Amino acid sequence: MAESYPPFIKLRTTVQGFKGSLPLIQELKHPAVQERHWKRIMDETGKDLGDINLKTITLAKVFDLELQNYQEKVQEICKEAKEELKNEDAIAKIDATWKATNFDIAKYVKGTEHKGYVIKSPDEIRTLLEDNILQLQGVGASKYARSIKGKVIQWEADLNLISDCIDAWMIVQRKWQYLESIFASDDIRQQLPEEAKKFQKTDGNYRKIMDGTSKTLNVLQCCVKAEGGKRLDELKNISFELDKCQKSLTNYLDSKKGVFPRFYFISDEDLLQILGSADPKNI
Repeated sequence: MAESYPPFIKLRTTVQGFKGSLPLIQELKHPAVQERHWKRIMDETGKDLGDINLKTITLAKVFDLELQNYQEKVQEICKEAKEELKNEDAIAKIDATWKATNFDIAKYVKGTEHKGYVIKSPDEIRTLLEDNILQLQGVGASKYARSIKGKVIQWEADLNLISDCIDAWMIVQRKWQYLESIFASDDIRQQLPEEAKKFQKTDGNYRKIMDGTSKTLNVLQCCVKAEGGKRLDELKNISFELDKCQKSLTNYLDSKKGVFPRFYFISDEDLLQILGSADPKNI
């Protein structure tokens, strides 16, 4: 019978292989399947097709892989490719988000005098940080994140740095606004010349940061890229210097309270106003 002839058997085997390969070839056409996935398939089949170019690869070469004999493994690789693409898209969205996320700042004005700039509420940025960090944790926990593990780790580090930087920045901003209003007084500067000199230096450093931020509002740039990644250290140093100014101020006020105990019954702000006034009636 014809079915027993070698040419017929060979043809039937080829046709059956063709039919078995077609669904797998369709899977491999998915845009998620990249050169690295084809190389894995070649490793699984033991067939080396040489350098893979997805634009020029021929159907004949694909048939040479005899995919029908490795159906389960090919399907597993295709599934992995699709999941990897989802993760890559998630990382790409995070990247695009932080390229477009800016600080909202305002001029800091006392009376008619422009004192510098302040960052408005960063609550929306903090919410975005929380969402993206959770998303990265999910992507990083995926068994299909192998190809982008480095990007996930880098983004987790960057977003945590942004979070720490914003927290430190808001603390510094509150301290600076409080002390700036005190040392803006000529009388206080005369009473505390050394402390005023120290504050002036720290004030200059902080204003320089804020001037730069007013020109480059991007959060990623300001918190991660600026100053070679040392922005958080800068803010911590400024916070430390402001704390020293605050401590000197507190010691000065305590010394005045010790001389005149009634000063204990008024706020530090009122006491500063009294001490900074030349009018005896204020006392």
